[in-house]
Amino acid sequence: MSILAALAMLIAGGACAVGATGGGRASLGEPFELRVGESARLETEGVGVELVAVASDSRCPDGVQCVWEGDAVARVALRIGSEAPETRELHTAAREQGAASHRGYTVRLVRLDPPPVAGRILRQEDYRACLVITRADGVPGEWQR
Repeated sequence: MSILAALAMLIAGGACAVGATGGGRASLGEPFELRVGESARLETEGVGVELVAVASDSRCPDGVQCVWEGDAVARVALRIGSEAPETRELHTAAREQGAASHRGYTVRLVRLDPPPVAGRILRQEDYRACLVITRADGVPGEWQR
């Protein structure tokens, strides 16, 4: 890994503000952290997001040599105004979809912690997702990928 890439990961890694259970606040374009079952709201935008679950996690464990990076899937629900939430799966693998847009907003998975460790099983309550919500380019509509 190049020094520049490592530095970018370090900067992104420390950029999440911790959310509060059941009513944390977030700001448009600013990274924030949620645990499974927690939600945050962008009050000025009328947008809410919840980390529903980590549906799967096949990332390469720390201390193990793997032939591919693996992938974890974070299931998030985005609610705009009083409408029903829309749920999508965001992936950690570079080759998969790590962001989705709905009605003019994009939610992006920046990072999923903790990384897996060989011989340790992660429970849903162990996970923390670093997310960012931004305004999407284009016309508001259905989820776009």
